[in-house]
Formats: sequence, C-alpha cells, structure tokens
Amino acid sequence: IWDALKAVRAELIRNPDTRQAVIPIFHPTDVKYIGGERRVPCSMYYDFLIRQNGKGEKVLHICYHQRSSDFVQHFGNDIYLAWRLMEYVAQEVGVKPGYLYHTIDSLHAYKKDWTSLASNLEDLQEKY
Repeated sequence: IWDALKAVRAELIRNPDTRQAVIPIFHPTDVKYIGGERRVPCSMYYDFLIRQNGKGEKVLHICYHQRSSDFVQHFGNDIYLAWRLMEYVAQEVGVKPGYLYHTIDSLHAYKKDWTSLASNLEDLQEKY
C-alpha cells in the first residue's frame, strides 16, 4: 500500500489531470481466496482525481469502491479513513480536499446487530 501511495502522490504532482492515481486493495492474485480460507478485502480501491471546483480552485476528490460494508460495525470507520486519506493526499500534492464518492455493492447489517440498529433508529425518529 505504501508503494502505491507514493506512486499516486508522484503521479498527481507530475500530471494533475491523471486518471491513473489508483490505490488497489484487491489484487488479481487474491482471486484464489474467493470462497477459501482467507477473506477477500471489502475495500477494492481508492481513485484520486484533481479537478476544478465551482470557484476555479484545484481540489482532490477520492472515489472509494467497496464490494461490501457492515453498516453497524465498519461503515463509520470506512468513511472516516477514506476522508482522512483524501485529506492527507490533498495536502501532499498541494491542493484542497474535494468530495468523497463512495460506492458500496453490498451495504448490510447482521442479525446480531439489528436490536442495536433499531434502537438507534428509534432515537433518531424521536429526535426529528
């Protein structure tokens, strides 16, 4: 991951319009783990794009793709870490952070967490 991060930083500095600033998490060699003894990562990749915002400023957007995310246990951390990664890379390349675009193919909650999830939703309903 660190080598990929260094390569992304260098590429964004060299060519701010690049569409190749990608940090892959899932690698083709990992397919041997599908249905096997090791887990396939939930995070697939982070893609970084420097674009101009409405004010004409260059900003760094991050596109984060996940195959799966446990809403109760991991979703908050996934968002936080992706956002912090975007802030870090933006600082490293000298632009402001932009948007987080997040795609999750399977956002789910396990049955063991339904009671906790339901009670939190009830709290929100009472509040609003």
